[in-house]
Amino acid sequence: MPTHTHKSHTLVYSLTDSSNPPGPALLFHHGLGSNRVQGPTLLGPLPCTLACPDAPSHGDSDAAPELHTFDALADAAIALLDHLAIDTAILGGLSMGAGVSLNAALRHPARVRALILVRPAWLAEPNPPNLAIIARIGRWLETEGPEAARTRLDADPVYTDMLATNHNAAASLATLLDFPAARARVLYEMVADAPFGAMSDLARIEIPALVISTEADPLHPTPMAHAIAAALPRAEHHATPPRYLDPAPHTGAVRALVNDFLTTNRPA
Repeated sequence: MPTHTHKSHTLVYSLTDSSNPPGPALLFHHGLGSNRVQGPTLLGPLPCTLACPDAPSHGDSDAAPELHTFDALADAAIALLDHLAIDTAILGGLSMGAGVSLNAALRHPARVRALILVRPAWLAEPNPPNLAIIARIGRWLETEGPEAARTRLDADPVYTDMLATNHNAAASLATLLDFPAARARVLYEMVADAPFGAMSDLARIEIPALVISTEADPLHPTPMAHAIAAALPRAEHHATPPRYLDPAPHTGAVRALVNDFLTTNRPA
């Protein structure tokens, strides 16, 4: 798997070029606790070059506690574009990756030509309540280990309620118990950060943006996607079938929306 070096850390990424004729480059960033496989699995074949990084302290990339901020992850994404000799790209991501993409568009506007924001989970405030349980899992893993973290999660009222009302969402959350305990601080440190300082900042992002939300997703509340889409001057917002209740229709809808957006924003 290819790598690049950023801030003295080795970071891993995947690269797929299936565009013929050449399409726009898309850098798609995974969510918190996931890895580079998430993007290709969700998006399927695309008419573009697709780069998907393992964020610092995720996947096969080096642990890098000093890079556990949205600013640092956005800078790492831009460093990957530099490494690939890509001047401008569409940036996208799921959950945390949506926040990374917004941060990069604000702080590196010349490098970002459009945005694809799937199921955003942060607005302008750190420690969003929808992600508090992820922060708790990170602290349990770090201080007590995976077995104790499992016990703690089973007794957590947020999790038990989720288990009763949305089993697939609860099962997805429980996969975080497999996150390496030695790196678990990234879970609570990223939850404690925010991708931008104020909702009004998003008015400066005057590029096309696709915002995708889904219902029945307690970790990625639909109102967050509505708020981001309303704040971006050139955003289109689409709701898809529920990710955790109808996964196949959800994935199909996301793929269709992304393919249409990439076709519309193909370089002239």
